[in-house]
Amino acid sequence: MLTICCFFPEALIEIENLKEINLHGNHISFIPENLDKIKELRYLNLSTNQIYDL
Repeated sequence: MLTICCFFPEALIEIENLKEINLHGNHISFIPENLDKIKELRYLNLSTNQIYDL
């Protein structure tokens, strides 16, 4: 399993036709405000991370 430490991978924001993102258990502590740029996104799994504020 790939583990990304602390940061949401900003490069994903540029993939406009991305439909699913699974970042379960990656110690992510924040979600970028521009996540809405991924217009086709239908599934986002950020469970078991360290996100405390939306």
